[in-house]
Amino acid sequence: MRLGKNATVFSEPGIDAYWSPSGNELIYFSYASRSVSIWNRRSGSVRRDVASVEAGDYFSWGNAFGRDLVVTIQGNFYYLDTNSRGSFSHLPSCGEDHIDPSWRARARPLLSKDGRMVSMFLGGLLVIRGALDCGVPKLETGISAAKADFSWDGRYVAFHRLKPDATGYEIDVIDIKRQRLIHVTDLPGSSYFPSWTKNGSLSFRYDSDIYRGFVISSNFLGNPSEQLPDRRTVPRVDVLNELTKQIPKRIVIYHIWAPWNAHSYDSLTALQRLQNERKDVSVLIAAEPGSLASDIADGLKRYQIGLPSTALGWKDLPSTGADIQVPMTLIFVKDRLVDFRFGTDTYEGYSRWLDILTSQ
Repeated sequence: MRLGKNATVFSEPGIDAYWSPSGNELIYFSYASRSVSIWNRRSGSVRRDVASVEAGDYFSWGNAFGRDLVVTIQGNFYYLDTNSRGSFSHLPSCGEDHIDPSWRARARPLLSKDGRMVSMFLGGLLVIRGALDCGVPKLETGISAAKADFSWDGRYVAFHRLKPDATGYEIDVIDIKRQRLIHVTDLPGSSYFPSWTKNGSLSFRYDSDIYRGFVISSNFLGNPSEQLPDRRTVPRVDVLNELTKQIPKRIVIYHIWAPWNAHSYDSLTALQRLQNERKDVSVLIAAEPGSLASDIADGLKRYQIGLPSTALGWKDLPSTGADIQVPMTLIFVKDRLVDFRFGTDTYEGYSRWLDILTSQ
């Protein structure tokens, strides 16, 4: 953690750090202690084992009626003032069970700062709904997107999605109150992972031929807006059918990863072990198309990944579901897609998943 140009105030191996609404604490998964930990910026102290690792990571933190509420990417939540550190609960279903019984594992929720709402992805499309209260009006946006972050006042949601010409990502904002779509970026490169600042600006990652780094955008809420699109069906995996038929194994795992995604290397390592130990499994990997070839090569070399790779183009990305999030894993059994999973898993987790799917 760095404040200022050269001041390192805290350093520890970890992942998925997220600030509290007050800005005084930081929750993260610590590699040092293998636990969910919180660093206090004022005291410099670290609290360990503040929540169950089983609840998931990729945290978002809100203050719900005076209580610190944390939601994880696995669709679980807990309050930090609870005495039972191993306990957590599932986000309630507000009709999502009818869409997908496994929606919690796929929805990738992020919590608003006031703890009232979550953004999530159902059927591949962005939905904004109540976090713990199904009485909050649900907004089904009809948009395939990723990393939907709430503004500090809870009125707006920013996200990145594929450009219309499928040459990279752009950033848009939804005005929840007016139910209007506002375009933020019109840049030649790829813009993604927007985060709101308290003053209403957006910080995001930008990659192009002339600049790679972070950008701050402001005064975009006055840009022209348009109606939200009608709900639509997201295309899925048709492009992979012929590809998997060429692999003479009963089970084919197609895995999309990115060198800028720290979770990807955990999943690649686990999948490489899975292929080595299961004769009926073949793993095929593809890097997210915006990744630089040099970054891909460096990452595979550093982690000693020898899995066969194939190219994945921008226009084929939505058919895999990886335009929502990477890593993304699709399971084919006898040339038929049987299931998919966002995020990473362990060797044991992938093995259990395969055993369940192949026993059905």
